[in-house]
Amino acid sequence: MVVKEIERNFIVRLARIGKGKRHNKAERAIKHLQKFGVKHFKVKLKDVLISTDLNEFIWQNSKSNIPTKVEIVARKSNQIVRIYLKGSKQLEEKVKTEKKETKKEEKVLTEKEIEEKKKLEEKKIIEKSSEKLEMKRK
Repeated sequence: MVVKEIERNFIVRLARIGKGKRHNKAERAIKHLQKFGVKHFKVKLKDVLISTDLNEFIWQNSKSNIPTKVEIVARKSNQIVRIYLKGSKQLEEKVKTEKKETKKEEKVLTEKEIEEKKKLEEKKIIEKSSEKLEMKRK
């Protein structure tokens, strides 16, 4: 089964969450980000995960003073959406591990190709030797 991964960049406005009640704005901002993920990727609320870097960014100025805008990177794979802060360390680590995995897969493919080449060479050698034997018999 092929896993289809989708990655999108967004700028989410949190300014309107600042209107109204002064308390628990950070909690409402987190819920807004989760609903944003549900809306744009059409998954269930429980399948939207928010990174710790993004969470800390929202909570950095206390629960009643949140940033007005947040740049995020959202990734969907296997019906799970992960939302990261753009340029965060967690996002960079994920990209590095994915690159390593693809390199390993390429190496495995090359090893398989090498084995196939060896088999073909052996067949050629056998064919040449059989041709030589036939020539000698004639």
